[in-house]
Amino acid sequence: MVTRALALVVVAVMVGTSIGAVGLFGPSDLEASGHSATRSFDVDSVGLGGSVEVSVNVSGLGAFGGVAETLPEGFIYELGSSSLSEAAVRVVGQNVIFSILGDAETFTYTAVAPATAEGTFSFSGLVVDSNGDGLPVMGSTDITVGAAATRSFDGVALAGTQVEVSISVSGLGEFGGVTETLPEGFVYLSSTLDEAAVNVDGQTVTFAIIGDSVTFTYTVRAPAEAAEYNFAGIVTGSNDVDGAVGGDSAVMVEAEEVKLPQDPDLVLPPTGDVTVPGWLIVALGVMGALMLTAGATLAFRYGRSGAGRLT
Repeated sequence: MVTRALALVVVAVMVGTSIGAVGLFGPSDLEASGHSATRSFDVDSVGLGGSVEVSVNVSGLGAFGGVAETLPEGFIYELGSSSLSEAAVRVVGQNVIFSILGDAETFTYTAVAPATAEGTFSFSGLVVDSNGDGLPVMGSTDITVGAAATRSFDGVALAGTQVEVSISVSGLGEFGGVTETLPEGFVYLSSTLDEAAVNVDGQTVTFAIIGDSVTFTYTVRAPAEAAEYNFAGIVTGSNDVDGAVGGDSAVMVEAEEVKLPQDPDLVLPPTGDVTVPGWLIVALGVMGALMLTAGATLAFRYGRSGAGRLT
């Protein structure tokens, strides 16, 4: 009954919108055929009072149609946040009705989470085509309200060098924690948090946090092997509700470039000719002179000894 009643409300809003559209643009030849709608969120979890952007992809409506989104209790539609014209949006309690002109549309809107209630909340919705037929909106439904965390770092690092990871946490309540799972080969080094609040167990590093929100960094050393590595993490608030750490996750470790030492006096020009340094020329000259002197001395001695034997 609720679904049917909601469909009638959507149809009523749709009819009002479509009559105006027909007056402006004339009748449409589009007919409804296999309509559907799919919902997705930009985040899996959001802090208390935080915002979530909802995207809805609609098709097969025919000349016009509509989507009625039922927000979870405590969530509020942010006025003016839809990518559709606000003239096409109607708010009826927890139901937000979006009128659509045409067969297909992808639109977004923003919902604000409750400021005090934590836990997992569920969205639902109904898509109605130009024939007045209603079907459930598919796709993502659940979102966690409470602790939220975002990771950020430079996505490229040289093998064996240090990588600094920044974590921003909110919505913990009185306390909470972040558990990071380091990629194989990465080694934890230090953190801006008190080391007493850090526990390292193999590739798992847990950071204990007092307070509702904090931003901290920790430093790891990249492995020697060049490859793409992925970080993963979980944030937990004082209500014991877990959420995935969002943000950056992949880092590309590149092999360190090996540079051979080069004599500044020995330059290889583009032609390929070698410029011989001055000190080498002098040394070769001295060596040549010594060799000539030694040869002349040996020849003189040989000549004297030979002459003696002949007489």
